[in-house]
Amino acid sequence: MYDSDAADIAKRVRAVLGRNPYERLRLYSMNPGHIREYTGQELREIAESVGLQCVHHAYFNWIQPDGNPTKTLLKKLARSYPSFRSFQACIFMTNK
Repeated sequence: MYDSDAADIAKRVRAVLGRNPYERLRLYSMNPGHIREYTGQELREIAESVGLQCVHHAYFNWIQPDGNPTKTLLKKLARSYPSFRSFQACIFMTNK
């Protein structure tokens, strides 16, 4: 199977629109597919599929100044949009 560059513009556009351009892990131990990152929506869907409910989800980042004020400012601007942030966290509870 041909896999194009991860930085391909079509994949970037899908990511900007909140859709992950990569397939999910497969439930097959011999070939589970590629390890990848998940969108917030995908995390909620996966949790629901195993009987969990997402009670809180947040995107966040720790921007560490790297000595280049222009680069730090650009990172802050880009990451002001929540799904462009470097990290996300979910709190799950069982559906009882």
